[in-house]
This record gives sequence, structure tokens and C-alpha cells, in this order.
Amino acid sequence: MVRVKSQRSNRDKGDKGSQDNDGFALISTLALLLLLSVIAAGSIMLVRTSYGAVKRTEEAVTHKYLFDAAILVYFEKRSKVRGKKPTILGTHAVKVFDKKMSLTFISEDGLVNINRADANLLSLVFAANEAPPSVADRLAAEIIDWRDPDHLRTPSGAESPEYAARGVHGPANRPFESVGELSLLLDMPPELFTRTHRLFTVSSSGSQPVLAKASPGIKKIFLWARANDWKSKDWPDPNAMRSSTARRREVWPQIYKVHFSYQGKFIIRPITLRLLGPGSDHIYQIAG
Repeated sequence: MVRVKSQRSNRDKGDKGSQDNDGFALISTLALLLLLSVIAAGSIMLVRTSYGAVKRTEEAVTHKYLFDAAILVYFEKRSKVRGKKPTILGTHAVKVFDKKMSLTFISEDGLVNINRADANLLSLVFAANEAPPSVADRLAAEIIDWRDPDHLRTPSGAESPEYAARGVHGPANRPFESVGELSLLLDMPPELFTRTHRLFTVSSSGSQPVLAKASPGIKKIFLWARANDWKSKDWPDPNAMRSSTARRREVWPQIYKVHFSYQGKFIIRPITLRLLGPGSDHIYQIAG
């Protein structure tokens, strides 16, 4: 009786060990399947991401070549116009390889130069775009502190200690190299930068925009300044400016921002136009 009981006990232990081994094998198999599923999902995601990156690169290259072709087609057609040439400013329809697109030329001389404009004009751009007066004045002061070479803080502006106190680097204490640097100002709200960055330039030669070449957005801020008596200054009326005034002030080379539109896609690119000879107002050198 004792021997039978002992044999039965050993058999039960063997069955339990076998069940434990089966359970371990099942868990290992499930873990392996889970790992393979994760690897497969990651591979699919990587393929999709790579395909998306390739697709975006292909679109960017296509749009760039269409942009370049549209510019060349436009100026080729313009060079064949006899007599007085039509104005470059504004929007022009162009067809390249039976594809319809548009080019909108905006003169850099008609924008506000952030390296040359005074505090009143700089603050006007922000105030006319719904910034409170105190914010507009502070941003104008921060622009001046960014572009000047010294480390002396302009009243309501910001120098290195103010930037360091918020854990960011700045100001550059040199002229702005691009309009995009405005987004780095200490107190620049992102939504205000989005509304105003197309009104600024670093490429024009004057401290004031040439209103005869100004974009609708620039004309709007001057009309706002007159209506609201901004800083109690006598702001010029943009609607009273004539193209002849612009011609008298023309300085070469002329620089334009070009908005290129094709199938809902936009490219903004600065284009430098240079006269290649006296009186040759239909021959241009294009760079940029």
C-alpha cells in the first residue's frame, strides 16, 4: 500500500512538472508572437514614414522646378512686349507644360525693414494687427535691442539678462539675417508672428516702405495709423501715392518676394532683379 501511494505521488509530481513546462512554452510562444507583431508593426510604420518622406521630397522638388520654369516663362513673355512694360507688381497667371499656376510679385521696397525702421513704425505693424499698445511697444524695443551691437537695454526691451532669466538665448546684437528671427524675440506671441511676418523684410534699402510699391497689408497698417492717430504722427496716405513717385525712388537691384501658387501649394522665394544695361528695362538677371 505504501509503495502504490508513493508511485501515485511521483506520477502526480510528473504531471505537474509537465503542465508547468507546457505553460512556460505557451508563455514563451505568446511573447515571441507579441515581439514579432511589434517588429512587424514597426517595420510597416518605418516603410510608411519613409514613403511619406520620399513623397514630400518629390513634391518639393517638383514645385521648385515648376517655380523656376514659371519665373523664366513670365520674364520671357515680358521681354517680348513692345513699348511700355506692364508692372511687375501683382499677380500674373502663367502656364507651364499645360499646368496653370500664378506668380504674385511683392516688392521688398514696399515692406518694413526690421533692420532700419524706427520704433514707431515697428510698433505700428504690431498694433495694427491687434496687438495691445504695450505689447507693440515692447516688441519694437526688443527688435532694436536684438539688432543693435551694444548690451544696453532699451526701455521695455530685452537684453541678455532678460533672456537668461527665462532660460533662452538672446539677443543676437547684430542685424537680423532673416524675418524668421522675429519669432525668437522674448515676448513674440506665435499668432502675432504668423499675422505680421509677411509685412517685414531685411532686404530693402530704406527705413520707410515705398508706399507706391506697398502690398495691401502695408497700406492697411498706414490707413490704420491715420485713423487711430498712432503715436500722434503725421502718417502718409498710401492711397495718395503715385507710381511716378516709386519710379523716382527706384534703386537697383530690385528685390521681390514671389508667391508661387500651384494646386493649392505655395512657395515664397526672394528674387533679385538687376538691369543688365542702360535702358534695357526688359532684360533681367534672376537670382535667389
